[in-house]
Amino acid sequence: MGSVEFPAERDRYHLYIGLFCPFAHRAFLTRELKGLQELLPMSIVKPYPKNDGGWRFPKTDDDYPGSTVDHLFRSEFLHDIYFKSLPSYEGKYSVPLLWCKKTKQIVNNESHDIMRMLNTAFNNFLQQGSKERELNFYPPDLQSQIDDINPRLMGDLNEGVYKAGFASTQED
Repeated sequence: MGSVEFPAERDRYHLYIGLFCPFAHRAFLTRELKGLQELLPMSIVKPYPKNDGGWRFPKTDDDYPGSTVDHLFRSEFLHDIYFKSLPSYEGKYSVPLLWCKKTKQIVNNESHDIMRMLNTAFNNFLQQGSKERELNFYPPDLQSQIDDINPRLMGDLNEGVYKAGFASTQED
């Protein structure tokens, strides 16, 4: 996004997240703090993926607190979105996921890439002088430090949530 292939446009993109996922929180918080709610619609999967086809959307917005139907396609599962982009897809189905409505494909599903896209790509749509437009979560003078600490945050914090959540013993 912000590139020639994926320019920032009003109502062109849709964000998929799960509130349980620390990786998705990065994209979600950037969207919220930058004030992009009207520019970037969002759908939220339920937190229980296993044994029945992967991450699932609720049948209604009231079906499971903190999750929503797929507002874009009304899909039952997140993997349906991946297959819409690439029918032969064989990788993991993860959030966050940024979808382009115009090209009908996945733009990106890597949280730090999506954060960087949302950081500045929609600034021209935000009110001149607004705090949202002025926010910069990747300032040039701190980029090397951010890039240095990002792998540790990913491994220790974000992945640590999953390691703790799936541990079978206290020692694990």
